[in-house]
Amino acid sequence: MAAVSTMSTSVDGSHLFPWGDLGGTTNLLPSSSLTAILSFVVGTCSSCPGLETLPGELILEIFKDLDVVSAVILATTCKRLRQLFINHRSHIVLSILPSDPEISPVDGLFQVAAMDPGDLSIPWGTWLYKEVWFRRKLLCPGGQLPVWVCEGRNPQRAKFKTNADEAVLPLGVACLGEADIDRLLEISKVARGWERIFPRFRFWQHPEHARRLRPHEAVRLRRALYHWMRYDYYFHGDRLPPPGPLEPFGSDERCNFVRMLDSGEASELADLWITVKAAAASLCPSLTAVRLDVESSVTEEQLTGVAWGATDHEHSMSVSTMLKLGPERLLYYIEHAHDYSKARLVDEICRQRPSIESDTESLTTAISVVYRERYDHCLSHEAPVPPSPFSSPREPFGGILDWGEEELESLRGSVMAGFGLRWLAEDEEDEDEEDAEEDEEESEDQEEVAGEEGDAHGMLAGGLGF
Repeated sequence: MAAVSTMSTSVDGSHLFPWGDLGGTTNLLPSSSLTAILSFVVGTCSSCPGLETLPGELILEIFKDLDVVSAVILATTCKRLRQLFINHRSHIVLSILPSDPEISPVDGLFQVAAMDPGDLSIPWGTWLYKEVWFRRKLLCPGGQLPVWVCEGRNPQRAKFKTNADEAVLPLGVACLGEADIDRLLEISKVARGWERIFPRFRFWQHPEHARRLRPHEAVRLRRALYHWMRYDYYFHGDRLPPPGPLEPFGSDERCNFVRMLDSGEASELADLWITVKAAAASLCPSLTAVRLDVESSVTEEQLTGVAWGATDHEHSMSVSTMLKLGPERLLYYIEHAHDYSKARLVDEICRQRPSIESDTESLTTAISVVYRERYDHCLSHEAPVPPSPFSSPREPFGGILDWGEEELESLRGSVMAGFGLRWLAEDEEDEDEEDAEEDEEESEDQEEVAGEEGDAHGMLAGGLGF
């Protein structure tokens, strides 16, 4: 009988862990992770016992002390570690995520994994955080509306107030399963991809300021990415019926989604969205951009075969349509742009999303509407106005990036989450009449109220137009 080798066998885990692909990212391993892996390699290449000889309980503890990427790499080094990782994958991953600095804010990640088409049937299902569970473990406690939102003048809204200390809506509850663990890793991989290419397009107009994101800026970017992923799932797919126009102080879910962000988070999302537009424009160049990059001998017919749109308006519509592809597909096409001609890219997108040309993206309008609401309210109450997210030309600061000025940094949270929320469409016709009656009753105290609302807190907590 042939002897059976007891030595550990090295395996290539790239096909076993597709979500662990580093995608060319450098400097991903912290020193503790690198030390653990090197100690294993040294142990197997010498007479000393390697890491794979440790008890399984100790190896699991080592896994839980790594970040996600390092844990996946370690799991591909030998069969025993691979099997331990597979058998305890959910326990390892869910232990790592809350403390992994490359993943935070983890609540946003869990909300993306918990998305469901049924959320669209609940007025607040798309913009209020769910309660997320894995078996008996609470991963995310869910969101709550501020008390002052449900204490609005509309009695229909006040009915959601449960006691004197808190006001809540019936939260959606999501229970993740084993299959969702891979989904969590896929989402984190997409976030790493955008984190990798974001500086290139963010500093496109200011290459002299190009740099890597600071750790707290990377957190802002991931938070905005998680918001974009949720918005894209709910409003850029084929799940929503043909939407109507977005109007200030309306009850449209798309505006409510942005209203649930404070002024800092809204500016982060706007900054990301403008940067994504620049990335999509590089994938779908305009006729003007193509002319600059080719020789004068190229015919007009050849130019139109490469350019997206014969006019600036057509090009803008093409880019707006491409933005509906979502973070994952758009990232893939940007990173593999060299593999696609215009004809091949159009053909592939139309086969995957036959109805993609039915409309264009709506996030730009939703952000603009909400910003206008807050801008007008700040002006009317003589309060500090948050910086515009659509300033032109773009500056190498603000939004996801640091402003560099303490005064502007202090305005990040100047408008609290929930300002302007409306979610009962049937009440809109009655609200104008109710507001007029209440304004008449309060006219005697108008001077006093105006004084109280002049400061930043009064601007947010009082007179929200409910």
